Order: sequence, then C-alpha cells, then structure tokens
Amino acid sequence: RTARIWSTERAHPLRILAGHLADVDSVKWHPNCTYLATGSSDRTARLWDIRSGDCVRVFESMGASVHTLAFSPSGKHLAIGDGLGDIDVVDIGSGRAIHRLGRHDGGVWSVDFAPGSDLMVASGGGDFSVRVWNLAKDQRGVRRSDLTGISSQSATKSYKTSRIAVYKVMYTRKNLLVGCGAMLPS
Repeated sequence: RTARIWSTERAHPLRILAGHLADVDSVKWHPNCTYLATGSSDRTARLWDIRSGDCVRVFESMGASVHTLAFSPSGKHLAIGDGLGDIDVVDIGSGRAIHRLGRHDGGVWSVDFAPGSDLMVASGGGDFSVRVWNLAKDQRGVRRSDLTGISSQSATKSYKTSRIAVYKVMYTRKNLLVGCGAMLPS
C-alpha cells in the first residue's frame, strides 16, 4: 500500500508514499526524477511529487492490477499495463487517457517507449508475444477512435515466442528491442 524512497546514505526513508488501497506492484521514475509513478493491485496508478510527497494524479481507468509502467522520453505520457492485457497511455498534465492499445491475450508484464519517441511503445505479455505500437497511426496508417474519444491502436508489429511469457521488454539507445521471460512447463 506504500512506496518508500531511501537515500543510500540514510537508514530511514526520505518519503513514504501512502494512498493505494492494495499492494504496490510497480514503480517508475519520471525522466526529471521529481515524480514517481506507482501501480497497484487496487487497479490504479498514481503520480507522486517527490519533493512534497503528495499524490498529484490518480489514474483509475484500469480493469485489473497494474503490472507495469513506463514514462515517455519527454515525460509527458505514462503507459500503464494491466493484468487483463490492456495498455492505456495517459497524458500526465491533464490526467486523461489518450490512447488505448489493443489487448494482449494475457496480462501485460512490461512496457517501454522507444528512445527519443513519445509515439512508439513496446509491450510484453502473458500471451507469449512482444508487440510494438505506433501511437500516431494504426496498421492501415489511419487514426481511429472508439466511442469514448480515446485513440485506439492495433499493434504495428508482433513477435511470438514459443511458450515464453514476456516479462520484460526494453529498448536501447540505438533503438534495439529486447524481450525476455520464463519458459512455461509443457
């Protein structure tokens, strides 16, 4: 229900960020290091101001536990992946969801933005796949919206593994993408 921030030079936490109603399952530093995002089993993600310790945003739209978080390189957007396989990209300034990415057929375990781009997101899931999403367009190159006005995208590329749930995806500065996971018993 809390996240704690320590300095390696002190034994006691500098901040205790309390407010979630269930376990905190994921954390991610904002690129400017003055904010921290937390994701929880209470189906919310929160944005915290590290200087004051205050929660400045609560993102409540998730349908299941929040498994993973990633900030865009500019720090303007936060990708939130949940246990149902959904990924929402939210604008942290307004607090509104701006993209709903197509669903993994298992929980989303990891998300990452491509370096230098707020428009390319990779995700890894329990459905044995790594997916790459172009937030500017869907597969046909045309933006589309659902009834809520949130832009909805299909994966631009999808890479399947053989019985390996993808627990971590990560871009390098040279725009290489790596995914890894655990082999499931047959």
